[in-house]
Amino acid sequence: MEKNTMSEVIGSGVIQVSVDGAAVKAGIDEAKRSISSLGDANEKASARSSRSIENYIKRFNLQNQTLGKSAREIERYNLKLKGASDEQMKAVLAAAQIRT
Repeated sequence: MEKNTMSEVIGSGVIQVSVDGAAVKAGIDEAKRSISSLGDANEKASARSSRSIENYIKRFNLQNQTLGKSAREIERYNLKLKGASDEQMKAVLAAAQIRT
């Protein structure tokens, strides 16, 4: 453990300051880690915010594309977005027709 001692004579009194170099270094290192973690938290919050906005835009676009369409037309649109083939779309729509 490193200790530095500094004394200054003022008249007849003595002021003595002792510094534990290891404790100061540990404190500085802890402050650096704390500041670094703030940056990480900010990046994560920003990424979550961006994903939230992107999801909102996707939902808004989906709503806009399906506005005024029937349930069957919306189902067909959703199947197309998922990449369903014509045969798959026919099968799903036929099954939906049987249920109704």
